[in-house]
Amino acid sequence: MATPFSPEDRSEIESGLGYTFADPKLLDQAFRLCFTPPPSPTQDAAGNASSVSGNHPTNELLTVIGAGCICLVLGQEHHDSAEPIGHRIVSSANSCEIRQKAECLDLIGSANMWDRFLAAEYNRHGKVRKRSFLESEEMADLVRAVIGAVWVDSKQNFQVVQRVVQKLQI
Repeated sequence: MATPFSPEDRSEIESGLGYTFADPKLLDQAFRLCFTPPPSPTQDAAGNASSVSGNHPTNELLTVIGAGCICLVLGQEHHDSAEPIGHRIVSSANSCEIRQKAECLDLIGSANMWDRFLAAEYNRHGKVRKRSFLESEEMADLVRAVIGAVWVDSKQNFQVVQRVVQKLQI
């Protein structure tokens, strides 16, 4: 399956994240929206079917992982702030929810100029991207999926993910 972007684009994305992927296929998968057809299976030398990205050819699973990572990072930031506990726990939970809202993450994706990659993904499938709530949610899912891809690629390294979340100013 073709990658969603050129090596120069990948380098630009990784530079914006402050993270270089050991497995670039994870970054490709993060940009693969749910309407993207799965890659064709290939066979290894033993004749076993496999695909480039395992059983999760779209960014759905990475999106779920990324959402959890963002909450974990935000929770740790609150814990490290040494603020009094009590009513702050509720405000921290609300803060996590607010900061994960589609509009916030959409702006982060747009600020990193990921719009053109999302538009290219639409074009590749004969669709036109309009700036509607649905596309805003897809950009938010893209941001979550990229965070999830960093988590998986870094072998669940919390400090790496924390740096990326902070660099993206989530």
